[in-house]
Amino acid sequence: MSKKVKEILEELKNELKINEEIKVIIKDYKYKLASVSLDKKLIRINKRIINDEKLLRDVLFHELLHIKLDTVWHTPEFFFKYKDPE
Repeated sequence: MSKKVKEILEELKNELKINEEIKVIIKDYKYKLASVSLDKKLIRINKRIINDEKLLRDVLFHELLHIKLDTVWHTPEFFFKYKDPE
């Protein structure tokens, strides 16, 4: 994991009040931006988005919300928190 990814990850974890250790792996996906494994606390990020900091931040935030809410579904609570993480 690059220093930039780690810094963004830690910043977003603090914002979402996530204290767990989260692993991030950079993958070469053809179509996906990212995926998450809830049981492994693992986020896989498409290597093609690493240089777009805004997109990277949004995707990491999205995947961290899945971990925080412990769901792969986009529930109403997911979207409420996504719009206003406080």
